Amino acid sequence: MRLAGALKQPLPYFVLLGTLVFLVDAGFSATPNSIDVSPEVRHEVRARLEQTLSRPPTPAELEQGLEQWVDSELLFREATKLGLDQNDSVIHDHLAQKLRHIVQERTVLPEPSESELREALKAKPERYMGPVTFDVTHVFISRSASGAKFEPRVQETLAQLARGAEPRSVGDHFPRGPEFRGLTRLQFEQIFGANLSAVLRADRIGAWQMLESARGAHLLRLDAVSDGKPNFEALRPALRADVQEMKKQARVAAYLKELRKKYALDAPTAR
Repeated sequence: MRLAGALKQPLPYFVLLGTLVFLVDAGFSATPNSIDVSPEVRHEVRARLEQTLSRPPTPAELEQGLEQWVDSELLFREATKLGLDQNDSVIHDHLAQKLRHIVQERTVLPEPSESELREALKAKPERYMGPVTFDVTHVFISRSASGAKFEPRVQETLAQLARGAEPRSVGDHFPRGPEFRGLTRLQFEQIFGANLSAVLRADRIGAWQMLESARGAHLLRLDAVSDGKPNFEALRPALRADVQEMKKQARVAAYLKELRKKYALDAPTAR
C-alpha cells in the first residue's frame, strides 16, 4: 500500500525524469567536443602568418596565431550550434565560394600542350595585345649649364651625333638617363612635358630630332617601335596560366552539373 500510495504522488516522477535527463546529458558529455590542432592546421597558420609578416613567424607569434585559430574555431562551432549560419546570405555565399575554390585548386592538371597554348592565343589575340611602345636614345643640353652658348652647343652636338658620336659622350646629365626602352607615347610625354606625336613616328627611326623645353634641348633618336602584337614565346607563361584557369573553370562546371543530378530544383514558374 505504501508503494502504491507513493506512486500516486508527483514527486517520484519528477525525480525519475530528472535522473533520466541527467543520464542523457552525461551520455552526451561522455564524448566531449574536441578541437584538433593538427600538423596541417599548424602548417596553414604558419603559412598565413608568413604571408602577412613577409617572413617566417617566431615561435611566440606562431603560438599566438594558433590561439587565435582555436578562438575562431570555438566561436564558429558555437555559432553553428546556435543556427547563426542559417539564412545568412554572406555565410551562404562564402561557403559556396570556398567549395568552388577547393574544387578548382584540388584539380590536378597536366601541363598544357603547345597546341593548347597556340589555340588559346588564336582564340583571343586581342586579350594579349600590348600597347605600342618605343625605344629612344636621348641627349640633353642644359640651358643653365650652357648660358649664352646654348644654341651653338645644340648645333654642335647635333653635328657630332650626325657624324656618329657616341650619345653618352656628348651632352649634359639627365636624371632619367640617356636610354628609354619600351615606353608608351604617354609615358614619354609625361617625362618631357610635350606632345611627341611628330617625333614618335615609324618613318623617323634613326633620325635625330630636337625637342625644346624650359630646361634645355632634348635630342631624341627613335630606335625602334613595337606594335604590341602578341609574341608567343614571351606570352607562354601567361598563356599557360590562362589555359589552366579555363580547365579549372570547366572542372567546376562539371562538378556543378553532377550536383544538379542529386537535387530536385523546385522553382516557381513566372506568371
